[in-house]
Amino acid sequence: MKAEDVKKQVMSHYHELASDRTLDQKYPEMDMNDGKKHILYVQCLLERIGFYRTYLPYLMLNDSETHSAIIASIQKRDFNNSFEDYEVFLATELISWADYIVFPALLFDCRKMFSSILEVNPDLKFVMDIDDPHFQKQNETEKAKLINEQLLSNVKVTHVVSCSSAQLRDAINAQFEDKFKGQNKRFTCLPTFLVSSYMVRKSDDIVESNSSIKIGLLGGNFNQVTIDTIAKIAVIEKKDIAICIYGSDHSEFNYPETIKVEFFKSVKFLEYFTTVERMNLDFMVLFGFNPNSEQDKAIFQYGELALLSIPILCDSQNQARRFIKPDVNGFVVTEKETLEAQIQKLFKDRSLAKKAGRAAQGMALKHLSWNPERASQLVNIYK
Repeated sequence: MKAEDVKKQVMSHYHELASDRTLDQKYPEMDMNDGKKHILYVQCLLERIGFYRTYLPYLMLNDSETHSAIIASIQKRDFNNSFEDYEVFLATELISWADYIVFPALLFDCRKMFSSILEVNPDLKFVMDIDDPHFQKQNETEKAKLINEQLLSNVKVTHVVSCSSAQLRDAINAQFEDKFKGQNKRFTCLPTFLVSSYMVRKSDDIVESNSSIKIGLLGGNFNQVTIDTIAKIAVIEKKDIAICIYGSDHSEFNYPETIKVEFFKSVKFLEYFTTVERMNLDFMVLFGFNPNSEQDKAIFQYGELALLSIPILCDSQNQARRFIKPDVNGFVVTEKETLEAQIQKLFKDRSLAKKAGRAAQGMALKHLSWNPERASQLVNIYK
């Protein structure tokens, strides 16, 4: 399935749930007598985390023989809204159908809402899925403290808490134990996995370009030295170079006339894969990171490019570095292997990037994506 097909599938699902069709038409999985465990996801936001932590698990559960899942609503992300501002459609039939109901991290008092749900289905179990951006444990401002206190209080009335990392799970578990000693609560780790059977760019999808070497730069992650180095080596090696800049155009930089430069505006997540595919890059250069703020994004920036068979050239401070085996599935600038040396090496032998791209995709599929073992991990949360 190509990226464009995945986008069409998700958007079709979005429009279907937003329509006024009957429940049976909207939710073909709603069978009370199928003998499966039923998981109801309250909503899925049409952005990166919503896709990875709701939509993909929904697909994986429905691929199993033991579980069935429904997404009650899909919402377009509005950063001015909090969860309670969205219209969440929960028909009593859906509540009666469900064995588990999955909410994102709730930062308002959810007791009244949960009580109303239990009046419909007293046996239903509540799950709260928490990813890193929702729980800033290092933030000591008064607002953050209040949010954390409310989040912990909401955790108290849930049955299962799934966290995106073991570190996050342990941190929330420890604070919960401090606040509510003796409470029996199940905390589990569900990492954010990428796609395996979806959005993988196959070799047949890659159009070979003999005219120029295409290099990707990400807005905010390169500087003038990056451009000048590429231009310098292009002259030395007598190579035709095209730079594709994704994000802001960085008009403050000087772009040599000897190099073709294309600008691609930032797009919504579902458009991202198709946009990067269209660039048809040989490799992507990623510099200028703040290693602390970018840590949570590294799996996406490396993994998504890897699924498209695009290797990364980064420096040792970039968090994508932890996924890279140098000169095998990517390239790392060091004191010995300078940016200039790495660029020259890639210009001299274009097959290096191609081999690294294939290796990067293999690494992402094996270690960062859904597979049968990880599907079992998901299923075991909902016993």
